[in-house]
Amino acid sequence: MIPINRAFYILSLSLFLLAVGSGVYVVLKEFNRMVCPSSPVRVFDLEAAGEQVYRVEFLQEEVDFKLPVDLTRAGELVSRIQRDLVAGGYPELVAETRKVVTVWCSTLREAGNRFISDLMSSAAAAAGSLQVRLQTWKAGERYE
Repeated sequence: MIPINRAFYILSLSLFLLAVGSGVYVVLKEFNRMVCPSSPVRVFDLEAAGEQVYRVEFLQEEVDFKLPVDLTRAGELVSRIQRDLVAGGYPELVAETRKVVTVWCSTLREAGNRFISDLMSSAAAAAGSLQVRLQTWKAGERYE
């Protein structure tokens, strides 16, 4: 039995779900184009139907549900934290976040520079090989 590592398994599963999802998307799009129903058929739809009430639609079947928790308090808390951050209420959090962002930016910049330099060097090597092949082809020789 061949061992499958976790990353390969997750990648395979993701590609499978992507293929199935894109197939469903294309089929529904073509169905809506050919049949032209009064309202287009959707796989999934979520919309607010009132205060703390949401309507979920799955393949033309609808369900209304009310959230068990009042989210206005959470919204107020997020708004207060945003105001405090803008006003400088959490200086240690801002300083720590600045350090993390600085490290990430430098890491991403280095990775991007390495990627571009590797890409340019491999493109130059490929162009040189192509140029040699074209020159030998022009001369009537066979390149092997």
